[in-house]
Amino acid sequence: MKTFAMTIGVACATLSGTALAAQMVYDIDGLARHTDYADGPLEAAATHNDNARDAQVYLYRRHARSSCSSAAFYAADDGTYLASARLVTIAPAVDIAQGRFPDTALEVDKVLQVSCTDEAGQAYLVQHKIASVPKIDWLAEVVPAGEFVQVNQGYSYHSAIEYDGSLSVDNRTRQGHCQVTQDRGVALGLFNGQSGKSHFHADVFVTHKVVANNQPVLLQSVECTNPAGTTKLLKVWDLTNEQRIDLIEDIKIIR
Repeated sequence: MKTFAMTIGVACATLSGTALAAQMVYDIDGLARHTDYADGPLEAAATHNDNARDAQVYLYRRHARSSCSSAAFYAADDGTYLASARLVTIAPAVDIAQGRFPDTALEVDKVLQVSCTDEAGQAYLVQHKIASVPKIDWLAEVVPAGEFVQVNQGYSYHSAIEYDGSLSVDNRTRQGHCQVTQDRGVALGLFNGQSGKSHFHADVFVTHKVVANNQPVLLQSVECTNPAGTTKLLKVWDLTNEQRIDLIEDIKIIR
């Protein structure tokens, strides 16, 4: 989707504390990977993170005689400083802003602010928004729904189980997608009966299903990815107790 940024003059402190005479170019695009600028020294900016901790934003300058001198990352909601950025020029009019986020910043929407000068010598502060990693809230319950199979030399198990749960997903941008990454052969169809869903901002998926089983554990993992990184949730239920089914692992991984 083609989007544009807005430019206004500033003569007061900005996110980074820079003041006087700089033109401020705001990203009004939202949290999408790519931003096009209507004016100013940058033509576009695009997030290309290798993972959630290592930020990499390509800066496409409008003219080879323009330049960008410094950059930093801030929290989008309150302007808190998060990390410095290193600028690397890879082509006559292309720079990359690189930075590393602390773990406390992974689930925070961010703004990259870059100090640039156009070919005429006018100073600008240009912003590009970066989404947090996807946010997932997974509530689930598993109960016995069949016979308990006793195994003398091995692990006993329930012959059928009943799953009742919901996945609430906020990918922060429509450029997000989710999928089941592990199920050990027990497909629950956690995304409206499917194993995944692509190109959506946010949704809630409710699943109720009874499935046959011949294993001592139920393992399910889901992950959601957006331009900023990936959030993975892993749940494991113990099926070896005749009286009940216990959740024994509940892990979140951000990468």
